[in-house]
Parts: sequence; C-alpha cells; structure tokens
Amino acid sequence: GTTPLARFLEGPSVLRECPDSQALRAAFRTEVTRRQRRSDGSVSLEGRRYEIPARYRHLQQLHLRYARWDLSTVDLIDARRGTVLCALAPTDKASNASGRRRAIDPVTVADTPLFESGIAPLLRRQMAEFAASGLPPAYIPAEQEVTP
Repeated sequence: GTTPLARFLEGPSVLRECPDSQALRAAFRTEVTRRQRRSDGSVSLEGRRYEIPARYRHLQQLHLRYARWDLSTVDLIDARRGTVLCALAPTDKASNASGRRRAIDPVTVADTPLFESGIAPLLRRQMAEFAASGLPPAYIPAEQEVTP
C-alpha cells in the first residue's frame, strides 16, 4: 500500500558504500616489471621515459604500477609488500635535449656508525647480562707464547 520509494526508505539499508575516485583509479591499474637504465637512472614505459629517484638507483628490477590510459601517474612499487614507494616523473625532454646532464649525487650513508663499539647488538646484550650476573668469565684465554 505504499510507493516503492517510501518502502525503500523505510526498510533496512543493504547498500554498500561507493569507493572514492582515487580508490577506483588505483583498482584498475596494471603492474609491470622493468629494468632500470644504469647510465641515467631512467625506465621506459609505453614509449615514455621516467626518471627514477636517486635513492632507488641501486635497484635493478623495478615494479611499476600504472593505468595504460593515464601515464601521468606512474608509481614505483615495493614488490614484496605491494606498497607505493614513490611517484615517478616523466623525463623533461627540453632539458634533456640541451646536452647538459645533472650530476648524480652519491648515495650518502649516515655519518655515525651503526654500532660504535664494533660489537653486534645481541652479543653486546649477552655480555652485559653476563657481567651483571657477577659470575667469573666462563672462558679465560691462555697467554700465547711468542716463538722467535
């Protein structure tokens, strides 16, 4: 005895939420594997060249995720986890045609060493636990005799 719209509005909702537009764009992307060019740190995809950031230039196999119809958004993917590492930018053809190349910065390592004592962390922890126990050393090295 009611209209279909009124009955729909009165009953329980069984609708699913529509994903946002970013999630829909990400759902219809393909993942490919490419080799990085060692000379300039770039990769070719669908006839276009993309620059790889310097912090990823040590990778030989790159996993890329992109939509064939939209090459403006190409992402570098972590192959094990499937997470996005960074977005890739297309190579600037005008600056590339000038013949001048930008200098590639060396990969920097932290200035402080990871372990200042040179002892592995687990061994250092075990040595500290043994020293805290107050027991004498389990092994005392013998004096080495020097023979001429």
